[in-house]
Amino acid sequence: MRLRSVLSAAAIAVCLASSVLAQAQTVAPAAPAEAAVEGLELKKAAERAEAAEVVTPIDPSAPVESAPEAASSIEYLDVVVEGEVTSVRTMLAENDERLYELSDIAVPLRSKVETQDTMLGYARFQDGVFMTIDMADGKVRSNRIVLGKLPGFVPRDVADHWINMNAVSVMTGTHVSTDAQGRTVLTLDKQLKPQFGLEVWVSGAPVDTFGNDARTIGPVLLVPLEPIIDALGHTLERRGGLIAVRRTQDQAEIELELATGLVSVNGTPRGVTPDMQFAEHDTLLLPFAAVETLTGTHIKLAPGSNRVEVNLDDRLNSTALPGMAVTDEVRDTPFTPEALRYELSDRGPLKLEFDSHWSGYNSRARLETNGGLDQLSSSQPAWASVDIQSLGGWAGTVGD
Repeated sequence: MRLRSVLSAAAIAVCLASSVLAQAQTVAPAAPAEAAVEGLELKKAAERAEAAEVVTPIDPSAPVESAPEAASSIEYLDVVVEGEVTSVRTMLAENDERLYELSDIAVPLRSKVETQDTMLGYARFQDGVFMTIDMADGKVRSNRIVLGKLPGFVPRDVADHWINMNAVSVMTGTHVSTDAQGRTVLTLDKQLKPQFGLEVWVSGAPVDTFGNDARTIGPVLLVPLEPIIDALGHTLERRGGLIAVRRTQDQAEIELELATGLVSVNGTPRGVTPDMQFAEHDTLLLPFAAVETLTGTHIKLAPGSNRVEVNLDDRLNSTALPGMAVTDEVRDTPFTPEALRYELSDRGPLKLEFDSHWSGYNSRARLETNGGLDQLSSSQPAWASVDIQSLGGWAGTVGD
């Protein structure tokens, strides 16, 4: 923005005299900024001083120190980033290629930009990947793995945030298009888009998540811990930055440190569960791996559906070591069938499983044959076994 003041002839004469007698004092305020920004000679700066022009300086907080020669050509353009109209600083390079300030685009994508020496880094929120561009040679890396080299890249001595739209697309994982108004539109790749509205099913039955729905962030599936705990009959306790789950099936206490992902079993540290940077501590919406560890389950997103399936591990589902109260309660239980599962095939193996319990014992009978229905005969190889497990802790197998 330029403001022009109207001076009298006497005032102009005074200015001319000042510039002749003390040119350094007249030029000093304007010359460094103009010379650094536009590359003008001091003479031109002095001429503007004589014309009594006042130039509003560029905001020093703007991160243009890495490309000061182009600061005066900075232009703000509207870019639609994941549906959000964002004002992005742009400028034209010497070859008339438009460059974009990456940090402006990173904000609506909840990502972070950093530089070190010749490396421009982009910490992508959606999948936790750290993307880098080496400004010395244009090589692009994903978590230190070289993906390739940017075409037509002009090397630079020091890293900065200014890159072309192709590089923006690579770093952010977005697709570039143009809308009806001529604005650039950045849309996250489908694999990076979060998926909402997922249903949680525990042991084959849907559970109410009370608005704390499961969702995905990139490749990470986040699921609510508390509804799963309730459905499985476990107990949950918060201890400051820790949560502790006591599993009903084996009475183990699993403790998770939310800040670090450190997992302890019965007080003994066992390892670190991944992706805890995506966890929401207040609602206990946690990465599925953490929930699996705490609850002793297997969790998967059923292909082609919005159903998150949660099932107990076989070692917990079939072998239970409950407290004495539960043991006494089931002592007089009669023989009770629980489940019948089978697999039929015209060529593959035939399988049959039957689960039941009686008093303090669980049993599973298995029958398997080879060759399928087409080759079913008395001479066809077959295997049969009965697994018996006691609530007292012992187990045995009869058969093949």
